[in-house]
Amino acid sequence: GYLMYNDPQNTFPGAQEVRTLDFTLEGGSKVSGSINVSTTDKSGSGLTQQYLDVITIHSKGTSPNTITGSIIGTNADVSTTVVEVENNVQKVVLDLQQQLNIEGDIVFTNRGTVAGQTATLTLTGAANASVQQLDVSDAEIGTLVVVQNGSGTLTQAGTSPALFDGTDTGIGGVANLETLTFTGTGTGNIKFGDADSTTSPWGITAENLSTINASGFAGGLDLGAIDGVDNRDFTFTSGTGLTKLTMVSDTLNADDTAGLGLDQSGTWTFNLANAAAGSQLH
Repeated sequence: GYLMYNDPQNTFPGAQEVRTLDFTLEGGSKVSGSINVSTTDKSGSGLTQQYLDVITIHSKGTSPNTITGSIIGTNADVSTTVVEVENNVQKVVLDLQQQLNIEGDIVFTNRGTVAGQTATLTLTGAANASVQQLDVSDAEIGTLVVVQNGSGTLTQAGTSPALFDGTDTGIGGVANLETLTFTGTGTGNIKFGDADSTTSPWGITAENLSTINASGFAGGLDLGAIDGVDNRDFTFTSGTGLTKLTMVSDTLNADDTAGLGLDQSGTWTFNLANAAAGSQLH
C-alpha cells in the first residue's frame, strides 16, 4: 500500500490543489509503501493548474522512522472514477530530528515541458537519513541541488545507482542532468554508494553530467564510483571537507565511433584544492 495526496475533483468550484505537503513521523513510525503525490487533471475547472510546490517530511521521536517505498509523483492509476496525472516533486525537505530510512527512491519530477528545471533536496537537523536512490530521470530536470543545512549524514545506498538520470549502457533512456550542486550551511556528510562498503559503491550514472560543484559544501563528500558523465566536458570542484570519488568506465574525448565527423575535443577538470587532507581521486 501507500499514502496518496490529491483532490479528486476537477471542476469549478470544487477543484482544489495540494500545493504543500507537510508530513510528520513521530518516532518508530513506518509507512509500508510509497508516499505518492500524483494529482488529478483539473483542466475542467477553467483555472490554471499550479501543481505541488514542496514536500516536507519531519522525522521526530525517540526511535528511527521508516518509509519502505519511494517518494513519487507519477501516475498511480488507482481509481476508475478520476484520472491521476504526474505532479511536481521538485522541492523535498527532510527535517531530521530523528533518523529516517527511505528504502525506496526520491523520484524528482517536473510537470512542465521546458527542459533544464532545477530540483532541490534540503536537509536540516542532526540525525542521519538514508535513501536508495535520487532519481532525476524526468526529462525536464537539468539541475539537482543538495542543500545540507544539518549535521547528520545522508547516505544513498547506490545499488542501482545512488544518483540516476535515466540512461545507462544496456538500458537506454535519455540523459538529461547537466549540473549537480552540493551546498548548505551545515557540517553534515553526504555519501553516494554502499553504506557499509561491503559491495561496490555505485555512486553516479548521468551520461550528460558536465558539472559537479561542491564549492559551497563543508561536510564530507563521498561520491562512490562514477561510471557515467559527459565524456567531452566535465568539471568537478570540491568543498572543504574530506572528499572521495572514483571515475570508472568513462573515456575522455571518446572517438567519433558513429562517423558523424563531430569534434571530440574536450576537457575534464578536477579541482580538489580546498578539500581536506586525505581526500582521494581515483
